[in-house]
Amino acid sequence: MPPRKKCASALTVGEVEAALEEWFGLPVVLTSSGRGALMLAFDHLGLQRYRNRIVITPMISACVLDAVVRHAFPIDAESNAESDATLVYHQYGFIQTVRPPGPVIEDICHSFYAGPTSGRRAWLGELAVFSLPKFFSTSSAVGGLVVHNRALADSVRERRDAEPERSVEQQDEEASIHCAPDAPNLAMSQMYLSRLLNRQVADRELGGVPKDISEIVIRGRQRGEIIATYCDAVGADSCPNGWHDMLRERLPYFFPVSGEETRLLHARSRLREFGVEAEIYSIDVSRNMSSPSFVKMLLLPCHDQIPDQVLLEIASTLRWLKANRDFN
Repeated sequence: MPPRKKCASALTVGEVEAALEEWFGLPVVLTSSGRGALMLAFDHLGLQRYRNRIVITPMISACVLDAVVRHAFPIDAESNAESDATLVYHQYGFIQTVRPPGPVIEDICHSFYAGPTSGRRAWLGELAVFSLPKFFSTSSAVGGLVVHNRALADSVRERRDAEPERSVEQQDEEASIHCAPDAPNLAMSQMYLSRLLNRQVADRELGGVPKDISEIVIRGRQRGEIIATYCDAVGADSCPNGWHDMLRERLPYFFPVSGEETRLLHARSRLREFGVEAEIYSIDVSRNMSSPSFVKMLLLPCHDQIPDQVLLEIASTLRWLKANRDFN
């Protein structure tokens, strides 16, 4: 994730929504966070805890699951039980390949880009959740919803704006907690809970948010160049079938590398010597939440703020992996 920083904003919520609407090709409703946007989507669908069920993937982030359990009993995606909605989660930006039946909420927080110059794509449902701090150096946790049509966007925006507005003092306290590197866990949890229960976002919270589509495109092209460097260094055989083109086109949150685990561990140690926060995670290589196939892969950062020298060290490590390859 790009580093966060304190910075004032000269933008308004309406201006940011207009820029993101141009990017995604559909109306946008801005919220205080991606998690708040997810709960706003659940509210719109009328989903309630103890009454409704949501299908989710077996591998999902804690913040997403936290929002889900406040509105429903989540069930495993491999289950055949009936459900009221499906949350499609593009793990680390690796695009799901199947559109499930029924109402769909699409989590694109890890897949902001559909290409270096556009966020438009074949949307899976009426609502998609995004989170700007995953790809930009924002000063707050601002996120939002991509909405299927204008009338629905107006309805969702009214629901957002019907909540009591947070005071300036509350916003200052939340911003200071968010930016403090040594913030206590309890204070951070309280800040997130505050933003969960009030999804409004103020103009003054938009520091670091892209001011227009041209800024997003510049970042996308930079990310595309980094991912192309990784792809060229490690080769197509480092990824499951069909992934190499997907990575170059979709510009995900992380770049995945598969291989024999001891070699991945060695690569991770080597990268950490240069300050690169790489880690090994279980990734669904089928990209099908109804029938997942999890494989351990090394995930590499690919944001546009990686220093040139660090990028060279990552590429060198990938070439080492390619030369000593025993891929699964």
